[in-house]
Amino acid sequence: MFLRLHLKALFLQERLKKGILRLGDKVEVLLDDNRKIQTTVLGIETLTKLKEVAYAGDNVGILIGEQDKEKNVKYVAVQSVSE
Repeated sequence: MFLRLHLKALFLQERLKKGILRLGDKVEVLLDDNRKIQTTVLGIETLTKLKEVAYAGDNVGILIGEQDKEKNVKYVAVQSVSE
């Protein structure tokens, strides 16, 4: 049996430098060509454990939504978008 997911999402790994990241937070992803993409955090993973909150200093994997991976583009930073 095969399972196909048709989810437009991207998984990024990084160390959280400051603050708190929660599921559903709006974030801005900075690309190496100085473009910015606004998206939502769909998932947070630390050491194979799913979390709802990540704190400064945590190494996290962040699942962000509604993005297709672009070829030859580096994802430089993720920062919170204040409302």
